[in-house]
Amino acid sequence: MISKDDIQRINEASHIEEVVGDFVLLKKKGANFWGLCPFHNEKTPSFSVSPSKNIFKCFGCGAAGGSVNFVMQHENYTYPEALRFLAKKYNIEIVERETSPEEKQVEDEKQLIYLLHEMAQKYYADCLHNTDEGKSVGLSYLKGRKFSENAIEKFGLGYAPEGRSGFSAHAISQGYSLEALKTAGLAVDSPTPTDRFRGRVIFPIYSIAGRVLGFGARMMKSNDHSPKYLNSPETPIYHKSNVLYGLYHAKNTIQKNDNCFIVEGYTDVISLFQADIQNVVSSSGTSLTDDQIRLIKRHTSNVTVLFDADPAGIKAAFRGIDMLLDAGMNVKVLLLPDNDDPDSFAAKNRDQDIASYFETHAQNFINYKAEFLSGEAGNDPVKRAAVIKDIVQSIARIQDGITRALFVRECSRIIKLDEKIIAAEVSKILRKRFSEQSRTVADKTPIIEIDDTQPEQIIEAADRFSYLESRVASLLINYYNNTIPVMILDDNNEATEIQMSVSEFIMQTLLVDDYSPRTQMTSKIFGFFKEAYDQTELIDPSAWISSVEDNNLRKYIIDLMTSPYTISPNWLKELDVNVLSIDNAPELLTKDVKYTVFHYKLLRLQEELDVLGKELENTTEPEKQNKILKSMQYTQSVMKEIGSKLGIIRLD
Repeated sequence: MISKDDIQRINEASHIEEVVGDFVLLKKKGANFWGLCPFHNEKTPSFSVSPSKNIFKCFGCGAAGGSVNFVMQHENYTYPEALRFLAKKYNIEIVERETSPEEKQVEDEKQLIYLLHEMAQKYYADCLHNTDEGKSVGLSYLKGRKFSENAIEKFGLGYAPEGRSGFSAHAISQGYSLEALKTAGLAVDSPTPTDRFRGRVIFPIYSIAGRVLGFGARMMKSNDHSPKYLNSPETPIYHKSNVLYGLYHAKNTIQKNDNCFIVEGYTDVISLFQADIQNVVSSSGTSLTDDQIRLIKRHTSNVTVLFDADPAGIKAAFRGIDMLLDAGMNVKVLLLPDNDDPDSFAAKNRDQDIASYFETHAQNFINYKAEFLSGEAGNDPVKRAAVIKDIVQSIARIQDGITRALFVRECSRIIKLDEKIIAAEVSKILRKRFSEQSRTVADKTPIIEIDDTQPEQIIEAADRFSYLESRVASLLINYYNNTIPVMILDDNNEATEIQMSVSEFIMQTLLVDDYSPRTQMTSKIFGFFKEAYDQTELIDPSAWISSVEDNNLRKYIIDLMTSPYTISPNWLKELDVNVLSIDNAPELLTKDVKYTVFHYKLLRLQEELDVLGKELENTTEPEKQNKILKSMQYTQSVMKEIGSKLGIIRLD
């Protein structure tokens, strides 16, 4: 387990915009950064990152947290794993303490599989470079593909010997069980140790954070019973539908160039990468999935899909491209010369010639599809009608209306059909889609039943309590160390102005009188600040957020810290209107704090007064009646004082 001091150092060093920026393309807008949420599919950015508060928040799906929480959710890490990841990123040495058996069991389940894969990658790399079989079979194959030593090392390539249990025996000798090897997908289900990968060149598959998730393996000898390529099976850490080969190495260049090349295989990625086309990824021979498209869209909205000249392969690729259009991507296609794939094309051309070819031969997908399909259809009316319907379906998937209209015009020219006819067909598809989506939303909309049996004033009072408690909690979290001017009365009843922190003012005014919140969420928040106040500790809510285990509480806290709205600078720049906010008018904070806190206190005092009134009604003893009346008079005097002089409090 990691010590509290080390956790604090990690939280202090972790800049949320840097952590999230390693995985998501962020663009600055005002004081915050915005991007497409990595946790749900969206076309308009609703994912906000606040450097000042050191948190992220998605206003679409509700995902929220600090740097540690982001790494946990994105990489499916445990809390300690996420801390270690950030410690490594910021070069922080951590001291581990002993964990309980229960903690260790939970933490080690997936960590064991990660460690096995790291060991396997090193084992296969060692076999490639340091065994006769690896050098004569594996290394000679890679050299024949013109892979450089640098590329081989960068992508962690290796070789699995032909022996039945080479790696399994090695892992077992290091203390790992056969069952663990099977769970990790590195050994097949057999009573005796049997390696999954044998006689194959190994291509490690990395997560976007750089951890080995699985392997792709190419057979070196022809074998009718074994596939040419063999991938790791699904495991607790590897799900092929949401992994892109090469993304770990390509993500920075993709963001820099604002474009991503998509190819088919492992060798295509490596060949182009060493030809200085480094913004390239592969779907590893499978059709693109929605999850893979979301991975790309975190870094760019522009993709270029590389085709070979095989008509069947081109048509198959069309289906995946339609999915890219559905996701709001801008899609180009690049057709390679006859008989070439990206690997062979890169091998026979100079780097500058490859870059020039890619730049001059990439064309928009819609235009290419229209030309390709109309060329195949020729003058056959039935085929032409089918082609037009196919093209119209793709145009209708384009999100931007202006772009869609331009492609309608361009395709009208290519397929020689009236523009109005194509536009009408596109509109028909869009109307149908909108109608279906509307019905789906309506079907999923819950019917809200209002219970009107409760007295109206009770419901309103509960709402006021809930609202004001959340406002007080929001002030504590967002402005805990900000100071406001407060008037206090000394022993001679003279007023003096002092500066008091927001958190201290709230504690003095509410919590010392035991005005604890009614709702569970705000009660936990107040408890955190009360504990820090009692111990005179400095408060850092952004570090506290990362340690909050209750997901609902963490989301509630961040909801109080964030807003999807910002004040546009155009109000002042173009309209000469200065919109006041707490950031540029601190006096607003003073008014907000005092109004909220005293309003809440008045509500609690009124509640106490109501209770005293009921006690008075039910009491016949004169002595007890007098005592209650005195309490009521005192409460009323305090309420009157608060109501007339909200800027003055008495500190006893």
